[in-house]
Amino acid sequence: MNLKSSPSFYPIRPLLPWLQAGVPVLTPNQRLARQIKLAWGLHLHEQGNLGWETPQVYSLEEWLRLSLQRLDPWQESGCYLASDAQQLQLWQQCILDNPDSAGLLRPRAAAALARDAHRSLQLWQLDWQSAPMLALFRDNADTVLFEQWALAFEQKLTALGLMTLPQMLAQQAPLPVCEELVLVEVNEIAPLYQQALQGQARKLSDYRQQTQPTVRQLQPCTSPEHEMVLAARWAHRSWQEDPQAHIAILLPDMQGQRQALQRQLCQAFAVPLSGADALPVNFSGGIPLSSAAPVSDAIQLLELAQGDIAVAGLSLLLHSRYYQRDPDHLTVPVIRRLYRRGRAVISAADWRYLARELQIGRALLTLHGARELKQKHRVSR
Repeated sequence: MNLKSSPSFYPIRPLLPWLQAGVPVLTPNQRLARQIKLAWGLHLHEQGNLGWETPQVYSLEEWLRLSLQRLDPWQESGCYLASDAQQLQLWQQCILDNPDSAGLLRPRAAAALARDAHRSLQLWQLDWQSAPMLALFRDNADTVLFEQWALAFEQKLTALGLMTLPQMLAQQAPLPVCEELVLVEVNEIAPLYQQALQGQARKLSDYRQQTQPTVRQLQPCTSPEHEMVLAARWAHRSWQEDPQAHIAILLPDMQGQRQALQRQLCQAFAVPLSGADALPVNFSGGIPLSSAAPVSDAIQLLELAQGDIAVAGLSLLLHSRYYQRDPDHLTVPVIRRLYRRGRAVISAADWRYLARELQIGRALLTLHGARELKQKHRVSR
């Protein structure tokens, strides 16, 4: 049995008329575009073909970039598309040059977040420099800082003769006209992209795979080992019924259980352990409960009453949406004082003093002064 001959790619049959006619197929991401290309290659190989041209399958953003790069007028004017790496570098430069950003411990991560926020504003055609938007920005210290970064970023782009993809599309550059474009599994398109595609394609088609209703079954098991045996048998039975199916088994403990499950899968599929990579099964481990945001924040809150505290974690905690926060005009000065100390860690006593004006600080002072907490108690209490 050659398991590699039946990979779980995207079902290609409904797309064949478009692919055979050379119609560009656009997907929401690169991953799906690769799956469709691989499925197309497998289909042609099964037809007896030994070679073929790469089909016109692109992610939506890749297609728009390629379309703009074909426009000579933009290049002749000295205006070029900025790459993702160039944009990230410019954002990081703007952040490091801004004196109010001096307390940031991870400027590159902040640059990536700022780039994504700026891009979203453009894609949804929100003019961040308009009076109403600026009024919203200036209600919060973080958005005030973002406004400064964004202004510096756009100035650097202009000076270098660069533009982002949304900026070029907003200039209403005349994209090359196509008879038809096909959107595959695109659930939502930003208004700017929608406008560009409608101006480019004489016909804009949409295709989404029809999915079957979910069927849930509860299977009692006598032990974890028994559970893995049944899961492996289910995976093999599902694969036999549909070799193109996407089969996944979720493990609560990826590190501790993966090898045991892999042995059961190899036995169910009748392949040696050395051939485990050929199994048409995806491994996906669940995250620990302590990693879930609400639980993680609750644990951090409890830890504030004892020992040393990481400053970066405190900053994130003060912006958490999972408990009743203080207003920004109270929180922001505390965060700034934290970073001005230039330390990665702060003691619980220093934190109680700095946060004394916040709800969380007052709660910690109350807990610190509670004598009952310092006494021994029975578990029943």
